[in-house]
Amino acid sequence: MKTFVKEMDYTEVYTEEQLISLQYAVSAQYTVHTLSESILSLTVGIYEYTGGAHGNYWDVAFNFDLETGQVYTLKDYYQKFRLPPICR
Repeated sequence: MKTFVKEMDYTEVYTEEQLISLQYAVSAQYTVHTLSESILSLTVGIYEYTGGAHGNYWDVAFNFDLETGQVYTLKDYYQKFRLPPICR
């Protein structure tokens, strides 16, 4: 599987003073929750600062079937296991 998220140490590129003066920033990190022969489940945490009082942070979840290449959504799991809806 190809790596599509790479962490970067910005201190290798910028001095501390330059980092403080940057107006825009984005970073991402990933966490693997499940890894088996058939399933990979991970989240990617993304932080973005585009100016203002604070930055924004969000997580995106990915669930892959490593045998078929299919990407599963939460809806797929609810349908597969016939789980009741979270809300209506």
